[in-house]
Amino acid sequence: MEVNNHVAYDFGLPRRIFYNGSAVDEYIRSLDSDFDFVLLMDYFDESLMLLRRKLCWSMKDMVYLRSNSGKNKVDFALSEDDRKLLRKWQMADVAIFEHFRARFWRQVESEGRELFQETAFFKQALRRVRDYCKYGKLRWPSVDIASSPWKMFRKRHFARMDENVNVDTVQPSWKIKVGKPILDDDVTP
Repeated sequence: MEVNNHVAYDFGLPRRIFYNGSAVDEYIRSLDSDFDFVLLMDYFDESLMLLRRKLCWSMKDMVYLRSNSGKNKVDFALSEDDRKLLRKWQMADVAIFEHFRARFWRQVESEGRELFQETAFFKQALRRVRDYCKYGKLRWPSVDIASSPWKMFRKRHFARMDENVNVDTVQPSWKIKVGKPILDDDVTP
């Protein structure tokens, strides 16, 4: 298994400077000016909520279902010496990650504590959608997800969704029913 600075390599950092601290720092400054926003996989939902706010999207625009995520993941028990060696070997990747992680947390801090409440609501909604998509179609005719204080939807109405319809049809109060999607003007408020 090769793990030598793949992030740095994918960002275009020449291999010859992977271990040159000042050259890596200069390259990170360049990357920092190229990217206005970076998502962290370790904090994916929080990243999505930040992105949602930056793009002025609704929460329904951010809904996703996990697929093929870590099913064959292998965890390694690394000693502290192993960690030090790995950090040294992956110096450029570690520097890139630490820089953008610090920037991410500054962005989170600037949004305030409400971002964590918003993310908690979002995670709960994702669980309900996941459970409905995984189990609910056979057990329940619909699932309700309450409107949120974070402008999840523009107006209150219901939508029906069958399994072939994109999640974009999910609307306010998130009343999901098995069946054909219905148009806004077909709904009684």
